[in-house]
This record gives sequence, C-alpha cells and structure tokens, in this order.
Amino acid sequence: MLTELEKELLEALEEVANNPVKLSRSEYKISRWCLETIVKEAIQKAKGKARAWYKETGLDYPWHESDYEDFDTIAGFLGLYVKEKRFSGFWSQGDGASFSGRWNPETMDLTALKEYAPKDETLHKIGAELLAVKTEFESVRANISFSNSRYCHSNTMQVDVILNDDIYQDLPEGLERRVERAIKSLADWLYSVLENTYEALNSDECISEVITANEYTFTESGKRFG
Repeated sequence: MLTELEKELLEALEEVANNPVKLSRSEYKISRWCLETIVKEAIQKAKGKARAWYKETGLDYPWHESDYEDFDTIAGFLGLYVKEKRFSGFWSQGDGASFSGRWNPETMDLTALKEYAPKDETLHKIGAELLAVKTEFESVRANISFSNSRYCHSNTMQVDVILNDDIYQDLPEGLERRVERAIKSLADWLYSVLENTYEALNSDECISEVITANEYTFTESGKRFG
C-alpha cells in the first residue's frame, strides 16, 4: 500500500546497515534505531492519511442494499409489506430510519422469523407484540406513511390503524399506540443495523483490507496515485 515511501526510507536504513565501519558501535545502534522509528512513524502516518481518503470516498456505492434486503425479509415475517425505506446518518440528532407500507397480520410467520434471526431478542419482542394485537383484534390492519418532515427517523412515520376495514371506526384505547410503537421499533432496529454496518466498513481493519486487496497506492501525503 505504501511501497514508494517504504522503499525510500528502507533504502536509507539499508545504507546504514551496509556501512557500519563508518560509525562507532553506539553511533550505529542509535542511527539504526532512529531510522527504524522514522520508518514506522512515517508508514503509520501515511496509512492514516490513506484511510482518511477512503472514508471520504470509499462508500460512494449502495453499501446498504444487503441490509435493506434483509429488512424486507424480516418485515415480511412480521406481516409487513415495505413500499419504501429511508435513512440518514450517522452523526446528527435527527438521523434515523423509517419506511412506508402496510401491515397485514394474516401474513405473519413468527416461526420463520425466529429461524431466520434466532438470537435477535428485539425482533422477537416486536413480533410478540404484533401477534398479541392480532390475537385481540382479528380484523386489525395498518397503513404506514411518511410525514412531511425533512428528517428520516422513526418518529416521522405515521401509522394509521384500521379495524374491520373501516377507516372511520373508533379504535379501542391504546390500540393504535401499541401498533405504532412496534412498527417504529422495527424502524429503529433497521437504523441500528445500518449504523453497525457503516461503522464496520469504516473501521481501520476493514479499510486496510480493502486498500490492500485493490492494490491502491498513495503518496506520503495520502493522495492516490497509480
């Protein structure tokens, strides 16, 4: 990744190693130690600059698509049809994720959900709450839409619960809130997944692997070349 810089510094180190007679033993040890230190520090500094370059430009592709696909599968197990997904992140107070669509509990399959995500207690809890609502109110449905907010977090979602296919029917107290809370919790879950993926892709270890695999080369100042 930094062969040009390494070559220049290591050549200087090799020169000292090949000419020890010109130096006293103590001078040779000191010179060698100084050059080794310079090499290590310069390489680490250049690597840091290279990683900074990647963090600015490396994720200019739809890196979140696999998470989106995973979310659609999970939503389907919960009886949700997802029409559109949105997110913003990951550094501002208004960041978050949201989605639009509809909920039809008749298509729920919590057995499949637990097989698909056996250790995810958050999803299991959301599924249990939606199942409890379905058990109490067999004809319940919900439409999910975006508000006019410029933000993307879960509280920008509007959840309209319907009973008996009648949009004008009065709802039992607390019903809409229960469905809304479960569905917004799923949007928050999506955001946490996206954030974890983003942080993993931006980790020093991952970036170094990508740079090495793609054989990117950089100048000492961290600029791409070659």
